[in-house]
Amino acid sequence: MKQWLDEVLVQGWAFGTDNEYKLKGKKKVAISAGIDRDQYQPDDECQYTMEQFLAPFEFTYKYVKADYRPHLVLYGLEFNRTTERLENSAIDQIDSIQTGG
Repeated sequence: MKQWLDEVLVQGWAFGTDNEYKLKGKKKVAISAGIDRDQYQPDDECQYTMEQFLAPFEFTYKYVKADYRPHLVLYGLEFNRTTERLENSAIDQIDSIQTGG
């Protein structure tokens, strides 16, 4: 992730006065998370919500004129990685996006 940030979000390519804003209009970031969604809470393992983790991306998207949208996050991939678990995570994400949550 850091390498991607270092190579893509550079002045003169992703932003700046003398370029075309190469990320303008881009919409999504897909994230795989090792633990379950309910563990991304202030009182749990990560101590932050996923939205709090992703706040810098929202700012960055706006800065480089990308079209910020809710991110696709597949949760619980570190343990019990099964097809059923992946499908359920994907369905949860689609439902969340459709309901605006």
